[in-house]
Amino acid sequence: MGSKKVANFNILKDIRPSIKPGWYPRDPEELTQSLDTFYRRANIKCPTGKICGLIVPHAGHIYSGQVAAYAFNCIKKSHPDVVAIISPSHFIGGADIIVSSHDAYKTPLGEIEIDKELLNKIIAKLDKEFEISTKRVSGDPEHAIEVELPFLQHIYKKFRLIPIMIRNQNIEVSKALGLVLSETLNKEKSLLIASSDLSHYYNQSSANKMDRAIIKRIEAFEPESVLKAEEEGIGQACGIGAISTVLWACQYNGASKVDIMNYATSGDVSGDYDGVVGYVSALIT
Repeated sequence: MGSKKVANFNILKDIRPSIKPGWYPRDPEELTQSLDTFYRRANIKCPTGKICGLIVPHAGHIYSGQVAAYAFNCIKKSHPDVVAIISPSHFIGGADIIVSSHDAYKTPLGEIEIDKELLNKIIAKLDKEFEISTKRVSGDPEHAIEVELPFLQHIYKKFRLIPIMIRNQNIEVSKALGLVLSETLNKEKSLLIASSDLSHYYNQSSANKMDRAIIKRIEAFEPESVLKAEEEGIGQACGIGAISTVLWACQYNGASKVDIMNYATSGDVSGDYDGVVGYVSALIT
């Protein structure tokens, strides 16, 4: 009997390619060395307790990578099977929540499988109440999820990804998504990540003031208050709904503490303090 030919699954997979040249090094060796440097400099005592989630910035690595590394450095021993990254949708509209229809994400460090089964469970629990875009977006232009992936690939050999972008960043969407994430992932070995920068293009003094207002509410573990800070005009974050979603999800899972790991602005890197972007990293335990 002749041998049966088996199709190569890699050929059949729908891979989201790495995009946005300039957000991080494209050469695997250079990227690895860059991440090594970030982690080495992020020498800080990590808080105790079970880690439920992170809040990390998503600008180009040259600007926000060091801030992000302070939080990522504390999850090296957690080894989750599933990582859900919640981000804003900077470019794609037409729905409250946008999810990927790809099978995997790709970076210079390799491919990351999307957990379609868990993602579909999340969609099923939300699609009666909110508009969710599941249409194929070929190589979507959103950077806020992608820039976090090399940090994770550098410390974990393998994990499955749940990528979720929020376009309508209000209390209803964020709270509902937080609850669904908690319910869906509570039996999984999982990690939640909120991908967000803070204030955009204010001078350093104004940015520091606005960012402190948001950080204070994050540290107080008050997701609704975080969202209201922007409504009140005292703070700003491009992924404010993502931050609140992850805070709510972790609260539902029993988390009770937020530790701020690091804060800086783009001006602290570039030396240009006239129009800066704020970055914070935090750990939820």
